[in-house]
Amino acid sequence: MTTNRTNRSERGTVTASVVILVVAIVAAGGLVIDGGRLMNARREAASVAASAARTAAQELDVDLFETGDTVTLIPADADTVARQLLTAQGYDDFQITITGDTVRVVIHDDVSMTLLAGISGPTRRVTGVATATLAQQP
Repeated sequence: MTTNRTNRSERGTVTASVVILVVAIVAAGGLVIDGGRLMNARREAASVAASAARTAAQELDVDLFETGDTVTLIPADADTVARQLLTAQGYDDFQITITGDTVRVVIHDDVSMTLLAGISGPTRRVTGVATATLAQQP
């Protein structure tokens, strides 16, 4: 005859351990998936901001260039081309600042969370910032 000598106080410990393990695996997966999406969105926003700033900084006053005077930006044209580029890339929350010969572009974007939505909320905000300055020839 075999007797079952399991301690009744240990019943269910395997179930609790499995639940904790599953939660840890899902959290790790969430960090990998959602963290990767956040890093990609930040990199993309910074890249597009840099592209918009460089494009805007190319809007030069050609008349001044031909006369040999100091070349400057045409702020209205620089703003327009930067807005067109950002809108074409799908961004609608951005700021363009033109000060003298410097163009600064700030992009904000919301990234949807999948596995970490319960912890960090349904979306996280990322920002891309870039500045381009017109270089003057000596």
